[in-house]
Amino acid sequence: MILYTLDINYLKKQSFIYLFISIISLIIGIIYESFSHDVYSFYMQYAFLIPLIFGCILSLIIYIIKPYKLPNRISVNLYNASIATLTVYSFIRGVLEIYGTTNSLINIYIIVSILLLVFSIIAYLKIQQKSLTN
Repeated sequence: MILYTLDINYLKKQSFIYLFISIISLIIGIIYESFSHDVYSFYMQYAFLIPLIFGCILSLIIYIIKPYKLPNRISVNLYNASIATLTVYSFIRGVLEIYGTTNSLINIYIIVSILLLVFSIIAYLKIQQKSLTN
Protein backbone atom coordinates (compact mmCIF):
# COMPACT_ATOMS: atom_id res chain seq x y z
CA MET A 1 0.00 0.00 0.00
CA ILE A 2 1.42 3.34 -1.03
CA LEU A 3 0.55 6.31 1.17
CA TYR A 4 1.15 9.75 -0.22
CA THR A 5 2.11 12.75 1.83
CA LEU A 6 1.06 16.15 0.63
CA ASP A 7 3.19 18.67 -1.14
CA ILE A 8 3.56 21.93 0.78
CA ASN A 9 2.14 23.87 -2.20
CA TYR A 10 -1.04 21.80 -1.98
CA LEU A 11 -1.82 23.51 1.33
CA LYS A 12 -1.52 26.92 -0.29
CA LYS A 13 -3.89 25.82 -3.06
CA GLN A 14 -6.27 24.30 -0.51
CA SER A 15 -6.42 27.56 1.46
CA PHE A 16 -7.51 29.43 -1.66
CA ILE A 17 -10.14 26.80 -2.40
CA TYR A 18 -11.50 27.16 1.13
CA LEU A 19 -11.49 30.95 0.76
CA PHE A 20 -13.55 30.56 -2.41
CA ILE A 21 -15.96 28.17 -0.64
CA SER A 22 -16.30 30.69 2.21
CA ILE A 23 -17.15 33.48 -0.22
CA ILE A 24 -19.72 31.29 -2.00
CA SER A 25 -21.22 30.31 1.39
CA LEU A 26 -21.46 33.97 2.37
CA ILE A 27 -23.19 34.86 -0.90
CA ILE A 28 -25.65 31.95 -0.55
CA GLY A 29 -26.45 33.01 3.03
CA ILE A 30 -27.02 36.63 2.01
CA ILE A 31 -29.25 35.69 -0.92
CA TYR A 32 -31.27 33.18 1.12
CA GLU A 33 -31.83 35.63 3.96
CA SER A 34 -32.78 38.43 1.57
CA PHE A 35 -35.81 36.33 0.60
CA SER A 36 -36.64 35.23 4.15
CA HIS A 37 -38.99 38.17 4.97
CA ASP A 38 -36.79 39.62 7.76
CA VAL A 39 -36.33 36.29 9.51
CA TYR A 40 -32.67 35.60 10.25
CA SER A 41 -30.72 32.64 11.52
CA PHE A 42 -27.37 32.68 13.30
CA TYR A 43 -26.45 29.40 11.58
CA MET A 44 -27.19 30.78 8.12
CA GLN A 45 -25.39 34.08 8.72
CA TYR A 46 -22.19 32.52 10.01
CA ALA A 47 -21.99 29.32 7.95
CA PHE A 48 -19.16 30.87 5.94
CA LEU A 49 -16.93 30.97 9.03
CA ILE A 50 -16.60 27.17 9.20
CA PRO A 51 -14.65 26.76 5.93
CA LEU A 52 -12.89 30.08 6.51
CA ILE A 53 -11.52 29.28 9.97
CA PHE A 54 -11.12 25.51 9.86
CA GLY A 55 -10.13 25.32 6.21
CA CYS A 56 -8.49 28.47 4.89
CA ILE A 57 -6.81 29.81 8.01
CA LEU A 58 -5.70 26.40 9.28
CA SER A 59 -4.20 25.51 5.88
CA LEU A 60 -2.35 28.81 5.80
CA ILE A 61 -1.00 28.26 9.31
CA ILE A 62 0.29 24.80 8.36
CA TYR A 63 1.75 26.26 5.15
CA ILE A 64 3.55 29.00 7.09
CA ILE A 65 5.00 26.88 9.90
CA LYS A 66 5.91 23.98 7.56
CA PRO A 67 5.90 21.10 10.04
CA TYR A 68 8.39 18.24 9.81
CA LYS A 69 5.76 15.77 8.60
CA LEU A 70 2.80 16.96 6.56
CA PRO A 71 -0.56 15.21 6.85
CA ASN A 72 -1.22 12.42 4.39
CA ARG A 73 -3.96 12.36 1.78
CA ILE A 74 -6.27 10.09 3.80
CA SER A 75 -6.28 12.32 6.86
CA VAL A 76 -6.72 15.47 4.76
CA ASN A 77 -9.67 13.96 2.87
CA LEU A 78 -11.34 12.93 6.13
CA TYR A 79 -10.74 16.39 7.57
CA ASN A 80 -12.19 18.05 4.46
CA ALA A 81 -15.26 15.80 4.73
CA SER A 82 -15.64 16.86 8.36
CA ILE A 83 -15.60 20.55 7.41
CA ALA A 84 -18.07 19.97 4.57
CA THR A 85 -20.44 18.06 6.88
CA LEU A 86 -20.35 20.81 9.48
CA THR A 87 -20.97 23.49 6.84
CA VAL A 88 -23.97 21.59 5.43
CA TYR A 89 -25.29 21.19 8.98
CA SER A 90 -25.08 24.94 9.50
CA PHE A 91 -26.98 25.66 6.29
CA ILE A 92 -29.70 23.10 6.96
CA ARG A 93 -30.12 24.30 10.54
CA GLY A 94 -30.36 27.87 9.25
CA VAL A 95 -33.00 26.94 6.67
CA LEU A 96 -35.06 25.14 9.31
CA GLU A 97 -34.82 28.09 11.72
CA ILE A 98 -35.86 30.55 9.03
CA TYR A 99 -38.73 28.28 8.10
CA GLY A 100 -39.75 28.21 11.77
CA THR A 101 -39.34 24.56 12.60
CA THR A 102 -36.83 22.25 14.21
CA ASN A 103 -35.68 18.72 13.60
CA SER A 104 -33.56 16.68 15.96
CA LEU A 105 -32.33 14.43 13.14
CA ILE A 106 -29.94 17.11 11.86
CA ASN A 107 -27.81 16.58 14.96
CA ILE A 108 -26.51 13.50 13.15
CA TYR A 109 -24.46 15.91 11.03
CA ILE A 110 -22.54 17.00 14.13
CA ILE A 111 -21.91 13.40 15.17
CA VAL A 112 -20.71 12.44 11.68
CA SER A 113 -18.49 15.53 11.53
CA ILE A 114 -16.88 14.70 14.88
CA LEU A 115 -16.36 11.07 13.83
CA LEU A 116 -14.72 12.16 10.59
CA LEU A 117 -12.45 14.50 12.53
CA VAL A 118 -11.48 11.72 14.95
CA PHE A 119 -10.77 9.33 12.06
CA SER A 120 -8.67 12.04 10.42
CA ILE A 121 -6.57 12.45 13.56
CA ILE A 122 -6.21 8.67 13.93
CA ALA A 123 -5.12 8.32 10.29
CA TYR A 124 -2.58 11.12 10.73
CA LEU A 125 -1.15 9.59 13.90
CA LYS A 126 -1.00 6.06 12.43
CA ILE A 127 0.93 7.27 9.39
CA GLN A 128 3.26 9.29 11.61
CA GLN A 129 3.86 6.21 13.73
CA LYS A 130 4.58 4.05 10.66
CA SER A 131 6.99 6.61 9.26
CA LEU A 132 8.89 6.76 12.55
CA THR A 133 9.32 2.98 12.69
CA ASN A 134 10.60 2.80 9.08
